[in-house]
Amino acid sequence: MNIYDQMYYQGYTPVSTQEIMAPAAVMSDREDKLDEQYGAIQDELGKTAFVAMNDPNPAVRQQYIDYMNRLNDARDELSNKG
Repeated sequence: MNIYDQMYYQGYTPVSTQEIMAPAAVMSDREDKLDEQYGAIQDELGKTAFVAMNDPNPAVRQQYIDYMNRLNDARDELSNKG
């Protein structure tokens, strides 16, 4: 028997808690960034709310309201479903 006859067996290495939690941390970071972007969009739209809501054209008001509703629905879906 010589040194080339020896076999090496791979030992069992359990997955660490950090490795298990890594995908969840990445998704949480993405969700936080999206939430910040939704907040920034809402802040920008808040500046135009006065103009849109006081416009004599009802189509402009309705378009603004519809967009805000879609934005709120998307933000709610992000917070509920991730």
